[in-house]
Amino acid sequence: MYEAFQVSVFPFRSLKSYSYASRWSRAKTCPQSKHRTCLEVVASVTMSRRSVLKLALLTGAFWQFSVWKDAALADGAVSFATKITSRRRYGPRILGLEHDITCLEDYIHNQERDKIQELVSERYLNAQNKPRTGKFWSERTAFKLFGSGVFRDNKEILQKLDNEEQQFFAAATRLSKAASNNDWEEANKAYTDLKNAYYEFLYSGNLKMEDSTNV
Repeated sequence: MYEAFQVSVFPFRSLKSYSYASRWSRAKTCPQSKHRTCLEVVASVTMSRRSVLKLALLTGAFWQFSVWKDAALADGAVSFATKITSRRRYGPRILGLEHDITCLEDYIHNQERDKIQELVSERYLNAQNKPRTGKFWSERTAFKLFGSGVFRDNKEILQKLDNEEQQFFAAATRLSKAASNNDWEEANKAYTDLKNAYYEFLYSGNLKMEDSTNV
C-alpha cells in the first residue's frame, strides 16, 4: 500500500524505493513555461498514495492561483498599497494648490497680472526675462498620477477626474490669456470655471484635508 512517488503538477512518475526514510523536496522550473514551477517531492516509504495525491492537488491549486493573480495584475488591477502610496504622494500636492486658488481671486480683483501668470500660465517670462512654468502647470503630473494610481481599476471615476483636470487647465489657459489682454470680465469667468473644476476634482477623488500631509 505504501510506495515512494515523485509528485509534480503534471503527470505522476513512479520512483524506485529509497533505502532512507528522510523526506525532502526541491523546486525546479519546467521547460514548458517560465511561469510554471513544479514541486518535485520524493516521499519516503511511510507516505501513502492518498497523501501524495492530496499534495499534488494542493500544488496544482497553488500554481493555478498564481497564474490568475498574474493575469489580474496584467489586466490593470491596482494593489491597495499602490493606492495608498499614490494618495499620500500626490494628494498633498493637489491640495496644496487650494491656497493659491483662493489668492488668485484677489490677484484678479487687483489686476496683478504678474502674480496671475506665475500661477496659471503654461509658459511665461519672469522679471529676469527667463521662461518659467506657472505653478498650476508644474503640478499637472500630480493630477494625472493621482488618478491613475488610485482609480486605475475604476474607469468611471478615472474618466471624471480626467475631464475635471482638462477643464481646470483649460480654464487656466483662458485666465492667462484674459489677464494678458486686460480682459478682466473674461478673467473672472475663467477663474470661476477653474475653481469649480478644482473642487469637483477634489470631490471625485475623495481628497480631504487629512491627505494634505504626507505621512
